[in-house]
Amino acid sequence: TDSKNIRTPPGPKQQANDGSSTKMDHDMDFPAIATTREFVVKSKGVGAYVEVRETDLMSDVRRLLRDDLDDDQLPSPDFAFHINGVRISKKQEGRKSAFDILDQNASVELIARSDDMKEEACAKSDDSLTTPSKRR
Repeated sequence: TDSKNIRTPPGPKQQANDGSSTKMDHDMDFPAIATTREFVVKSKGVGAYVEVRETDLMSDVRRLLRDDLDDDQLPSPDFAFHINGVRISKKQEGRKSAFDILDQNASVELIARSDDMKEEACAKSDDSLTTPSKRR
């Protein structure tokens, strides 16, 4: 075949051979499709996952887990992330990228925040503010 006789269709926003402009269906401006990945966590000894986007932070993962999982799949309403056995704070969740954690092949476990520890800390704080009363 003679390569001079082969015609390729005009590409997006290119001129056709006759000089007129062409507009193809795929030329429309569509928003970019975000890449998503499965973010797998271990909770109560069982695996679960949510779909995360490349822009999601761990705080977004927390929201997705609460939205997508059943209550009995979460260790408690107020849970913490343990990443490779290290607990991250809620403050750190707002800075840590979910994709970065996936790229590290890190294990992620959901752990119930200890209400007992919160109550104990409050009790110690209250004890230091009050003086013991004298019995009569």
